[in-house]
Amino acid sequence: MNDEDERKFLLVGNPTSGSGKAADYIDAALDAMRERIWYVDFVQTEPEGRTVDVVRDRLLQTNYDTVIALGGDGTFAEVAKGLLAADNGTKLGFLPFGTANDQGKSFGLRIGPAELPFNLDVIEKDFVRPIDVGIVERIDDDGQVDAREHVFHSVGWGMQPDILAVRNAEREAVEHVPWVNFFYRDYAVYAGAAFDRYIASWIEPTKFEVSLVADGEKIELAGLTDLLVNATAMYGGLFVLDRFAEPDDGLFELIPVHGRRDAVLSVVRALKPLVAIEKDLGILPLAREGMRQIAQLELHMNRPGNENVRSQVDGEQWVSGQHFRLKVDKRALPLIVPEEFVGSWETRE
Repeated sequence: MNDEDERKFLLVGNPTSGSGKAADYIDAALDAMRERIWYVDFVQTEPEGRTVDVVRDRLLQTNYDTVIALGGDGTFAEVAKGLLAADNGTKLGFLPFGTANDQGKSFGLRIGPAELPFNLDVIEKDFVRPIDVGIVERIDDDGQVDAREHVFHSVGWGMQPDILAVRNAEREAVEHVPWVNFFYRDYAVYAGAAFDRYIASWIEPTKFEVSLVADGEKIELAGLTDLLVNATAMYGGLFVLDRFAEPDDGLFELIPVHGRRDAVLSVVRALKPLVAIEKDLGILPLAREGMRQIAQLELHMNRPGNENVRSQVDGEQWVSGQHFRLKVDKRALPLIVPEEFVGSWETRE
């Protein structure tokens, strides 16, 4: 391979994630790539969303063929946003690390350092499936967009974002408390926050109404605890919401959730550990009623007291509001996947 044909890789990861375990994984990944005689550079993630600009600038400065995100869905999202901002034909590879990893599991990638050889083989073979990306916007009282974000696996409103807000506050509160921060973390914090919001839901106004237009069709929804729009096959690291959905058909799945029972069921199930991903994995019961596929969405939300409704994007707390728009950008992100995932879900083995 001559210099003109050589693929250049940029690896992006956070050495401090996973209580520092990611640092060893990053070192192992760099060693393994260089053993394959790959040209590879490394850049560390930055806090407060600055990773997006770092990745964009590096991709514009150097002619990388592929940028590789090492981490969870959050790292995937930040690196993908940097790639889209550069808009220069760079492809995205992924080395999943962490717990949920909806992106990795949706496309047949394997989680953790032990699966490094498999995932590097996938990147080396360079089969690309361009996948859909969502753009969600909050609209202010004057009809102007005052917040915008990319969506790679989900956006939602209601109790789940409320739980994330409580989780983030509690996680920050115990971050520097010895021993407490060791035991009260990750799923423990999330479970505590979920219980907190469930109890509060009997006292505070939780349910909301939504007036929406989905691909030109007007729909009224009442008594919602959550409204979810899902992009990937996997949700919550465990469930397939729609086994016939495709990641490159220009459509996301819109799922209304009614009542505390369904909302709490989704939380409890999401906390169960993933044992294996099977083709016959059960569909989340919440998705069986009222689910539809959409390419564009505009929604107005109303809750008692005229309160804003919290939102989440890709599992992270986002903005509160009452008026939002969403559109799907078809096949916008060139993602490297195993060869069998280049075809449809129905035909893959």
